[in-house]
Amino acid sequence: NPLHFIAAANEYAAGRGIGFWHSEDGGATWAGGPVAGPYPGGAAIQPQADASAGLDALGNTYFADLGFDYNNVCLGGVYVHRSTDGGQHFDA
Repeated sequence: NPLHFIAAANEYAAGRGIGFWHSEDGGATWAGGPVAGPYPGGAAIQPQADASAGLDALGNTYFADLGFDYNNVCLGGVYVHRSTDGGQHFDA
């Protein structure tokens, strides 16, 4: 769908974190917002930084970011999430 746009960014409205947004109408309207945690690996591991997004030829939407414990940045890693409905919902 050439009108399917996606965006991912650091999200500072709540202090820190990341966000993901998608549009199905060429950018006329957008849905999405902050990405909720925690992530696998511990209750303190939250979505934190360096968000990116992409689409594949089959129409799957991907979202990747760094998730870590803000008080111990050695806990966490790179997390990649896949959506088969244009970014409305992502696999855990």
